[in-house]
Amino acid sequence: YNLASATLGQISGFLLFLAAIAAGVFLLYHDKPAGGIAAIISAVGGAAWVLQKAESAKKRDLTQKRGDGKKN
Repeated sequence: YNLASATLGQISGFLLFLAAIAAGVFLLYHDKPAGGIAAIISAVGGAAWVLQKAESAKKRDLTQKRGDGKKN
């Protein structure tokens, strides 16, 4: 169940990312450069933020599993 849920979440996130990029390209094509660039930057920035948060959580979990993060 967890694997299916995680996979569905990743697919949904990727589709939202593609939709935001497509919306930005659409706006750029229809002479709306500010909106198009904002949509693209928001999509890329949001994806980068999520990836950074996932990486830091992964490192934190690994540290806790190793026992390095124990407080005495």
